[in-house]
Amino acid sequence: MKFLIILICLQAQAFARFTATDLATLVTRSELRDSDALIVWHNGKVLHSFNKNPETLYSIQSVTKSLTALTVQCLGKNNPDILETKNLFPEWVGTPKGDITLRMLLQMSSGIQDPVDFWQHKEFYTYSVDLPLVTNPGWAFSYANSSTMLVSKWILDTTKEPLSAHLQKCFFDPMGIKDWKISKDVEGNEVASGGLYLKADDLMKFGIMLMQNGFYEGKRYLSQNQVWDLRSDYLRDGNGYGLGFWTWGNNIYYMEGFLGQFVFLVPRQNLVVLRLRNPLNMQWSEENDLNWFHEFPWFLNDLL
Repeated sequence: MKFLIILICLQAQAFARFTATDLATLVTRSELRDSDALIVWHNGKVLHSFNKNPETLYSIQSVTKSLTALTVQCLGKNNPDILETKNLFPEWVGTPKGDITLRMLLQMSSGIQDPVDFWQHKEFYTYSVDLPLVTNPGWAFSYANSSTMLVSKWILDTTKEPLSAHLQKCFFDPMGIKDWKISKDVEGNEVASGGLYLKADDLMKFGIMLMQNGFYEGKRYLSQNQVWDLRSDYLRDGNGYGLGFWTWGNNIYYMEGFLGQFVFLVPRQNLVVLRLRNPLNMQWSEENDLNWFHEFPWFLNDLL
């Protein structure tokens, strides 16, 4: 009997319910970290919605990578093997890079790494195609902006439409997202690794859709298996990365962008937390770095 009581207590601790006290703590911590927007959705309801700039298009930075992965999943509804596509570019056919798949690019295991001067280049698509392999495809994690650029280039080459056109058809239009923009390089290539701008409320729609296993306001956008695929860390090498999404143990997965753009999803709690900062704050400074909210994953995990 004593063992049973201890087990029940441990289970209760492991699955602690998200409470009003947790929400208050989260709001206070967010304010200390110079947040411009904080939206908390729990069990089908918005518990907290703060946004200094409701009409602002926030620079979501590398959260764009997550939406790129969602776009590939959308394209995969009529092509279930899309993630295993090889020989993505003519230059790669017959070379070791021909073994790189879309899945590897999205999970950052292609074997291609960003050079230190990546962002100093003015054209990203052809440049990324020509980057050398550093490790064998599929062997090791290496977070690379070039990987997401390559996914976007493949979408453009294969469909003759840019990433944003598919985002608009798959998600923006049916979700009622009308205001958005995406940065481009000097050749007009969309910056899929970090160039999207969205309103906070519109970005939150993606978090709610994922939390509802692909459903949003009565419409199915992705299958449950596709959602699971996004949050599954197949490498299991300790880096905690799925397909365009960071993972935190078995309980949390999230979108993250430079200097503190976050959308956290906690399935066991039916909880979504969005935190954004204003695009004007996106330049690095010591003060901005302090307000990045680096500890957010640890903090949210401790609450739960």
